[in-house]
Amino acid sequence: MRAVVVYESMYGNTHLVADAIGAGLSTAFDVSVVPVSEVSPAVLADADLVVVGGPDAPSRHEPGGHPQVGCQSRG
Repeated sequence: MRAVVVYESMYGNTHLVADAIGAGLSTAFDVSVVPVSEVSPAVLADADLVVVGGPDAPSRHEPGGHPQVGCQSRG
């Protein structure tokens, strides 16, 4: 059986978790750990299990994320 672990990681932490999940699944599956930027229908085509993970909080680079970071005073 084949599993694909898909992740989004800005600073590497989620990538580390994805690798750990992949290692755990490797006892029962042929596992591919793939960044979301490299996922295609072909990557997922014959997967029996797909695990998707990403950041658990908005980053300062996303709309609504940490608005105080990067703000400049106008005064």
